[in-house]
Amino acid sequence: MTLDTNKDFEDQKFHNLKNAQADLRSKTFSQCTFVNCDFTESNFTDSKFTECEFNQSNLSLATLDGCKLQDVRFSESKLVGVDFTRCNTFLFEINFHGCVLSGCNFSSLKLPGTSFKECTVKECDFVDADLTGSNFFKSNLKGSLFHHTNLSEVNLVDARDFSINPETNKLEKAKVSITEAVVLMEYLGLIIE
Repeated sequence: MTLDTNKDFEDQKFHNLKNAQADLRSKTFSQCTFVNCDFTESNFTDSKFTECEFNQSNLSLATLDGCKLQDVRFSESKLVGVDFTRCNTFLFEINFHGCVLSGCNFSSLKLPGTSFKECTVKECDFVDADLTGSNFFKSNLKGSLFHHTNLSEVNLVDARDFSINPETNKLEKAKVSITEAVVLMEYLGLIIE
């Protein structure tokens, strides 16, 4: 079974696919697993992924216009320059563990409870996003943008290199360790001795 000739895939495992710049528009994947696959610059316009997992895969610069991501998990994968705001947001649910996310756009998305555990989340855009209850445990957030972002009940324990202004973001009941609390207090003009 190849990705080029078939349209629907269910309960399939794909290993070591080299599909950079592939045209994978209007495909349907249900309960599929992708391991060590390269989808760099591939086009997933109007495709649908339900209960799928990407492990050690590269989806950098993938086109996701109208793509449905429903309960999709990314583990130890690389996603550079991916614009998640282009996805179909009906039942939109994604989670990341141990991934490299760089230059990705999540602005204005509703992402409650989304996990970004132990990830490098570099220069990503979360402006106006709803991240209520999300988990950034042990993630590096260097250069990522948070403005008018709902970070209520978010887990920032052991997260690092973030710049989150508590005056322009909602942080009610957010969990932070002492180190992160000091960073947040500096925004408020407090002097810590």
